[in-house]
Amino acid sequence: MKRKSRIRDNTRRQNLKGDLLEQIRTRQKQASKKYREKIKLERSNAQQSSYNCRQSLGKAVKRAVQALSKDNNKRLIVVQHIARDLNIISKPADKQVRQQRSLSVELKDLVIEFYNRDDISYTLPGKRDYITIKDENGMLITLQKRILLYNVRETYQLFLSEYANNNISLSLTSFNELRPKNMLINSRMPHRSCLCQYHENVNLLLISLSKYIPLCVALNSLQEFTSMLVCDEQDEKCMFSHCQLCSDNFDNNVMKYITNPAKHIKWFQWVYEEGKTVKNEFSGTTNQCVKLLKEKVQVFLNHVFIKRQQAAFFEQMKVSSNKEIICIQVDFSENFRLETQDAVQNAYYGQDAVSLFTCYVWHSGGDGQSFVYVSSDLSHDKYCVNAALNDLFKRLSQQFRDLQQIHIFSDGAGQQFKQKFLFRNLCRLSQKYKVDLYWHYFATSHGKGVVDAVGGSLKRVVFRGIMGGRRCTSAKDFVEIARSKTDTIIVIELTQDYIAESKLQVEQLFLSIKSVPETKKIHSNVVALKSNDNVFISPYSVGLALASVTAGARGKTEKELLNLLHSKSREKLTQSSKQLMAITNMSEIKLANRLYVDITFPILPSYTKQLQKTYNFTLASVNLNPQNKTRVIDQINQWVSNQTNNYIKEVLSKDSLDVKDPNEANALLIINCLFFDGKWGSEFEAQNTVAGYTFYPDVGPPQEKKLTLMMRNGLFPYADMSSTIGAQMIHVPFQNKDFTFTIILPNKDVKLAQVESRLTPAIFNTPTTNQMAALSIPKWKFEFENDMKDVLSKKMKISELFNRTKANLKELSLKKPIYVSNVIHKTYVIVDEKGVRAAAASVVRMISQGSPPIKIYFRCDKPFLYAIRYKQTILFIGRYVKVIDTSNMPPIIDGGYGR
Repeated sequence: MKRKSRIRDNTRRQNLKGDLLEQIRTRQKQASKKYREKIKLERSNAQQSSYNCRQSLGKAVKRAVQALSKDNNKRLIVVQHIARDLNIISKPADKQVRQQRSLSVELKDLVIEFYNRDDISYTLPGKRDYITIKDENGMLITLQKRILLYNVRETYQLFLSEYANNNISLSLTSFNELRPKNMLINSRMPHRSCLCQYHENVNLLLISLSKYIPLCVALNSLQEFTSMLVCDEQDEKCMFSHCQLCSDNFDNNVMKYITNPAKHIKWFQWVYEEGKTVKNEFSGTTNQCVKLLKEKVQVFLNHVFIKRQQAAFFEQMKVSSNKEIICIQVDFSENFRLETQDAVQNAYYGQDAVSLFTCYVWHSGGDGQSFVYVSSDLSHDKYCVNAALNDLFKRLSQQFRDLQQIHIFSDGAGQQFKQKFLFRNLCRLSQKYKVDLYWHYFATSHGKGVVDAVGGSLKRVVFRGIMGGRRCTSAKDFVEIARSKTDTIIVIELTQDYIAESKLQVEQLFLSIKSVPETKKIHSNVVALKSNDNVFISPYSVGLALASVTAGARGKTEKELLNLLHSKSREKLTQSSKQLMAITNMSEIKLANRLYVDITFPILPSYTKQLQKTYNFTLASVNLNPQNKTRVIDQINQWVSNQTNNYIKEVLSKDSLDVKDPNEANALLIINCLFFDGKWGSEFEAQNTVAGYTFYPDVGPPQEKKLTLMMRNGLFPYADMSSTIGAQMIHVPFQNKDFTFTIILPNKDVKLAQVESRLTPAIFNTPTTNQMAALSIPKWKFEFENDMKDVLSKKMKISELFNRTKANLKELSLKKPIYVSNVIHKTYVIVDEKGVRAAAASVVRMISQGSPPIKIYFRCDKPFLYAIRYKQTILFIGRYVKVIDTSNMPPIIDGGYGR
């Protein structure tokens, strides 16, 4: 039929003529053109087959079909899945789209910081213990490996319990995904050594007992065992077995689950025998094993508490460090063998080594610096430690000019750190570098930290250099290779000469050191420059001297001084100063001010008039040239001695006026003298003064039979401030009741430093009630001298006044530059049965170019604060922390009090 139709159409087209024939030919041409374009497009879009012929394709299909399951349903599922992956068929729409909740940057940082804590993971110290990863910028970086101390789920639970009050919502999966790439899980732990014997021995007992007492879940892990034993793991009473509520926890949670107490079992323990520690196997009954575990509980809990508290304090110090308070961790790394690439066989047995003393310094809230001291001395003894510390403290004191405290953390190695020699040496270093030193010891076998990574990293880069052909045969070579390979670690060589020189500094000092009892129990040493010494100053005297300087100051210099003196303007300072000067009308007070001006210094007359009008200054023109210093110093000392009734005889020493810069000269001296002579309202009877009492200092052992106490019963203004500062306060009145002798005595178990940290001026004005008290106070004489410059510049933030280029004293003189170089302050106090005599002298040295009665026992046999006050003004204030010898006190002269 199609054939007939085709013949008929051809016949019809042959008979066409004219326009009809032209139209049919045009249509045919357009159709052909359109078809060719379609074919061309299909060819261009078609992918070229990977198979050269149909036979190859058939074989491939046959192999794929044979690989499929014989089950048609399973075949269908697999083929459909492959077709969806290749986009041959469309994927079905998801029935439910999961809402993705992104974690905040703060939470991510918190988790990462938690992972990197030394109580959660520890750094592998080896030179091969590293991993190379890409950072955020795609750059390759090398990180030291860290190992989790717990599995991920346990770590997650610890994180949630620690931050339970922060309302953190975080899944275990997300917590695990945030684990740093260099943080390996517990199962990747290599061969472990240097474990804690306290923890490991208890853990070995738990492993054995958990098999035979399966119902006791507390035996499953150390964490569960510890939490079962106490009410609160953060409470010192519980952890030191002083809590009555949890004293029976072991019996109630372990003993009651024993079903077969006579069953014979085995367990392991680490024990010390024949000069070494070995792991021995023991056997006995279940009851015997449980009894052994119970015997270890108290020591174990003590150890766990100290370990956790030290670790928490360490983390706190790292974060809170700044340019005034820095935190350091130190340790000796394992000695590095000086190997050689391509060495012959016999060279293996004669290799030398170097020791590495590693340090990491935190000084900016988590940021810090790495130091490594390299030495060929392998002794790791007290002299090597002293040499390294001496250099480190010198560098830090130069880098941080405002440095006040250094907190050092280390393990408790007896040969290196926890020893009487280091205790004594810290006192020397504290005095030398003028900083407070705090040395903290980690709990036994828990001293791992960033210093292990520092040592491992440095060994690795040096080892790579050696493998590259670098020669390393001495400590000097090691340092050169290290410095060429890294600039992130400061590497210093400790030469034998430097160690020998350092040894000479302390060798004689170490000969006279006595043993320190129970050194093993010491976990912290404090060497504070000021908190362990008696102090006596006069804020009134220093304040008047600085107020007189303020009269000539302008700009920021004036603002800093006004802020220190608690005045809003110069006018208000002048007004308050005049009120304070009214105290000179009292018979108990003698006040004198004098201005010594160099004969060549152009002081402004307006300034001297202001001092004379407001502060009753007298003016003296002298030659302050260094060649004339002896004469001037004698003249000034004589004047001060006269004004203080001969109690302060030498306010200036022979070198007080020395000038280091030849281009500078002494310009003027502002001197204030204050003398107080007050008689008790009711005297202490001499027969009630008893020697031989024991004094209990905050630092160190009791000082037996050294304290002399004056005793008197009477009615005294008294305030119990236990809830505010942890102390009691009593006012002892003088005959002139406008003056009082105030004593602030810390409560039992409260240290004076804790009270001082909470002390404010308002504390002295706390309301009191008259109480019948048995008062016992020491009898003493004390002289104190200090350059107040450090206190004013570092703690009081007076920066410009002592700066040669920034000090603005243009109302004092037009000559520039002029600045304050010293604020010398000297005081003297005598406390005896009749009363108190106190004197103070302050020298500001300027340099230019060119209820029903209740008996209270108030015994001052521990460190306390005291002050001499006129109404609400503190004239003198002091700290009594060490017993003062009374054998050389001057005799009591009747009528010597009050003029």
